[in-house]
Amino acid sequence: MKYAFTLAEVLITLTIIGVIAAITIPVSITNSQDEAFRSALKKSISGLNQALALEFALEGYTAQDYSSAQQLVENVFKRRMNVIDGRTDFTSDVCGGSVFTTGDGVIFCVDNYSSGNSDSATLPCNIQNTTPCIVNNGANVWIDVNGVKKPNRLTELIVRPKDIYQAQIYSQKVIPYGDVTQGFLLDTKILPPEDNNTEPDDNDNSESGNNGGDNPNKGPGNNSGNGNTDPGNGNNGNDNPNKGPGNNNGNGNGNDNPNKGPGNNNGNGNGNDNPNKGPGNNNGNKNIL
Repeated sequence: MKYAFTLAEVLITLTIIGVIAAITIPVSITNSQDEAFRSALKKSISGLNQALALEFALEGYTAQDYSSAQQLVENVFKRRMNVIDGRTDFTSDVCGGSVFTTGDGVIFCVDNYSSGNSDSATLPCNIQNTTPCIVNNGANVWIDVNGVKKPNRLTELIVRPKDIYQAQIYSQKVIPYGDVTQGFLLDTKILPPEDNNTEPDDNDNSESGNNGGDNPNKGPGNNSGNGNTDPGNGNNGNDNPNKGPGNNNGNGNGNDNPNKGPGNNNGNGNGNDNPNKGPGNNNGNKNIL
């Protein structure tokens, strides 16, 4: 007798497959797109840096030798990069400067540019590469890594990357600008802060308390086994050669305690082997002062 799947079983199976696909496929597409954007951004910034390096190596010029964004684009980037004839306006209104397109479809826009032409480390576009070539704070180059394709929007959150990113042009280098662009480029993961406030489990030095075994220095209290004990009711103090004054019992059977301080100190109910006792009611002393 042959068995086959029922229609209900087939429909249930297809439903499960559809749900799994609906969950996993969008995530895979998003991750793939992010990696494509990240790779294109790295390549684009590397291309800008190579153009500046070639200009300096071949001509001895840096970005500070060009007084405007248009001069920099025409004399450096269009000459040193694989630029094709393309659109003259950027894909977004975030930049209204000089635009050029490379062979891989990436669109660049340079704006907010000032050379300064100075060696002072505090002025824009200086030869020390300490200040970017900008008029105001912010970016001076925008990069649309997938060209005319949508969404053509500036990336404002690492977790939701778009296709436009910012960078800053210095005298001889280009670096990503802003925490968002830098974080996306480096694939930064945001982790919760570690809790460094942990209470200690073991205290070698306790002010007071019971059962203070094997602690060389203890405060007053019922402390046992202390080499040096402050005044107090130190019961069961075995092998404590020196005791402070007070009602201190060296031991119920205080053997081998050679020296006792003054007071009502009982060296021993049967005071064996205690050669020297201080004044007071002392039992079992061979030599009583």
